[in-house]
Amino acid sequence: MQNLFTSSGAGLNFLRQPMGATDLALTEYTYDDMPSGQTDPNLTHFSIDHDKAYIIPILQQALALNPSTRVMALPWSPPAWMKTNDNLRSGSFDSQYLESLNQYFLKFIQAYRNNGIPTHFVAVQNEPLFAGNGYPTLFLTEPQEAEFIAEHLGPSLERLGNDKPLILGYEHNWDNPWYPEKLLRNSEASRYIAGTSFHCYAGDRDLAQDAIQGFFPNKGIWFTECTGVTNFPNFHDNLGFNMHNLLIGSVREGARSVVLWNMALDQNDGPVNGNGCHTCRGVVTVDWSTTPATVRYEVEYYSLGQSSKLVVPGAHRIESNIAGPIENVAYQNPDGSIVLVVYNSGHSNNAFSVNWHAKVFTYTLSDGSVATFKWDPAAGPDFAVAASPASQTIPVGEETDFQITLNRYHDFDSHVEFSVSGLPSGASAKFDDGDVHDDHSILSIHTSSVTPPGTYPITITASNDSSSEAATIQLKLGPQPAPFGGMRWPIPGLIQAEDFDTGGEGIAYHDIDFFGDIEGGVHRPTESVDIENASDMGGGFDVAFTQPGGWMQYTVNVANSGVYSVNARVAFQGNGGLFHVEFDSLDQAHHDRDHDGHDGDRRVVTTGMMHVPDTHGFQNYVTVTSRAVRLEAGEYAVKIVFDSKGDRGGVGNFNWVDVEPVIIGQSTPFHGTPTVIPGKIEAEDFDNGGQGVAYYDESTFNQGGQYRISERVGIEGTSDVGGGFDVGFTSPGEWLGYTVNVTTAGTYTLHVRIASQPPGGTFHFAVDGHNFSGPITLFTTGDWQIWQTINVPGVNLPAGVHVLQLVMDTPGFFGGVGNFNWFSFD
Repeated sequence: MQNLFTSSGAGLNFLRQPMGATDLALTEYTYDDMPSGQTDPNLTHFSIDHDKAYIIPILQQALALNPSTRVMALPWSPPAWMKTNDNLRSGSFDSQYLESLNQYFLKFIQAYRNNGIPTHFVAVQNEPLFAGNGYPTLFLTEPQEAEFIAEHLGPSLERLGNDKPLILGYEHNWDNPWYPEKLLRNSEASRYIAGTSFHCYAGDRDLAQDAIQGFFPNKGIWFTECTGVTNFPNFHDNLGFNMHNLLIGSVREGARSVVLWNMALDQNDGPVNGNGCHTCRGVVTVDWSTTPATVRYEVEYYSLGQSSKLVVPGAHRIESNIAGPIENVAYQNPDGSIVLVVYNSGHSNNAFSVNWHAKVFTYTLSDGSVATFKWDPAAGPDFAVAASPASQTIPVGEETDFQITLNRYHDFDSHVEFSVSGLPSGASAKFDDGDVHDDHSILSIHTSSVTPPGTYPITITASNDSSSEAATIQLKLGPQPAPFGGMRWPIPGLIQAEDFDTGGEGIAYHDIDFFGDIEGGVHRPTESVDIENASDMGGGFDVAFTQPGGWMQYTVNVANSGVYSVNARVAFQGNGGLFHVEFDSLDQAHHDRDHDGHDGDRRVVTTGMMHVPDTHGFQNYVTVTSRAVRLEAGEYAVKIVFDSKGDRGGVGNFNWVDVEPVIIGQSTPFHGTPTVIPGKIEAEDFDNGGQGVAYYDESTFNQGGQYRISERVGIEGTSDVGGGFDVGFTSPGEWLGYTVNVTTAGTYTLHVRIASQPPGGTFHFAVDGHNFSGPITLFTTGDWQIWQTINVPGVNLPAGVHVLQLVMDTPGFFGGVGNFNWFSFD
């Protein structure tokens, strides 16, 4: 314990504490287990007695050895009775127990605090997109996590005041950044979320962390799980992986922690619970087969120790350059000392120089080796102020935020005031003291229509009674984005992807160039967006080399209010990524600014996730169609937003998007007349009209091979009560349309007959482009032909003939959404 937690050893200072059993546990348990079939919604049986035997004592010892240690708490599964399958393994969350889960967290936090263990961070669920049946897991959809945080956990933790833990969202791999993106775009949930936590087992670190940082620069990133494995024992290679990807790589991409799983395992790589990890390697290995037991310090111990021994809680990363194979990350500790961690990723010895304020030292590092340097800067001020990002680009008339941090070196108690100078005319600024950490603030800068474009150095000054220190940021103001060619794109109509607005980086587009230069290089060569020649019908150009976090904006004019769908012309070699198109009403934004000078709740309409399929070539184009959306007449800023990457690292190639009206009667009822509501609708009886009119399906044929053979929708025979058929093989972005006749306007209860072997995804229902059901989670029913009914009360429908859409939103455990037999309204 001394070697793990004190400065004479590795000085580890972050512990990720499971709330119940994991894949590496002696037994399977939670803090409120009940006999099968019984529930305890009031948590009268809640108890942490299980942890008092050895877990709490060892945590107390760790905190005594290193009082600055931070503790993060999270469950691998809530109690089984809170789940749809009444089992700790696999399954989905039963939303009727959201408040019970909230109380479960609060009782845990209080019980641990009563035992001298504070909780500094919480996550709602470990790896919410994995629901294997080998050990405790839970499939938790993004809408469920957002609802739980917004309406339950977030407000409850706020009431704890300064002692509240910070909420970390997502807590899974780099491969699905769309989950934390959607979570943080939910304004009701995002206000309570400190940031996003990532794991290492899939995806691209740079792309995922950079995308989330790009979308949400004022939210943090934490890296919270990766494990070494015993079937890859090479110390040299494992050290390199840890340094390149985690201790240096993830931190340079914004991570505020690096946590490895698990702290200590035995000589058999255990204990292992069920079909958990049989090859995981702990930070240390305790061998109980000898007397006395022996401890082996693994490569993970030395990897962590290269940073944690000298970098203390409260340190901030400072900028340092990468010189060839000399990878590095630099920090400034709260006492002002500087720490530099250096890894030589080359295949030979490499000499390098370190320059700090005109003082230089040199060092030679052997290949694959790591060195950590620490020095005290020259005597200086009591504190310093830092601001990030260093630069922001916005159009005039808009607003932006900067994070302000006070680093105290000697004076830790005095009151320090922030002030700002250098604002351009017509701009104003406000400091938000925040409530996450002391000495942190957010500087919001508001510009107006009379603020001149230009680059402005803004000075932030921190002052106390005896001294002041300053930092400078760059505020770059460009003109409002303007349509390329001078004319707003007319809607309905086609928009060429390469003809995004003028205004430049950060205003008309955000280009994340993973390759470090401009690819393509044709059409608008002064812009950083990658444009190339297209061999699609009609020739022209396409936008290529797209990466998650990027976007392009187009100013459009919607001629008439109505229901529209978006057709996107895309191509990719391999399975592409996810994207969405959003419509931001400029008329509403102008109205808001006219009344109060700031943006109000702008009317943003989104298509939801759309998918770039495998088109078997970067120039083999297909058209994908969104669900219907309701647009009012007027001017909009339309953005194509790249959300997550595909198999080869990018999102896809984009030729154009076409926004066209959805006309009632363009598709026709399958049985000749609209289905009457109240009543029942068979899922397979979607309208006639074909792809993009009556439905959108990524398949090119009916994968089920039953019923409507000529359609693309996958239809199969069902063994549900009454027989018949069901719609299966569903994927995010797909939808089905049904012409209905609602006899009476009013409030109805929606019933949906669903089935899925693993936990499914989310879906919703819309009428004439208006989402009336909200997100619905398709939980596991145990098999593809074991059917259950989801009941959604309180949905409002207008009277008359309408187009109703069943829309697939997010993927389930195997990538699909689930099976649908029928739905009804009463």
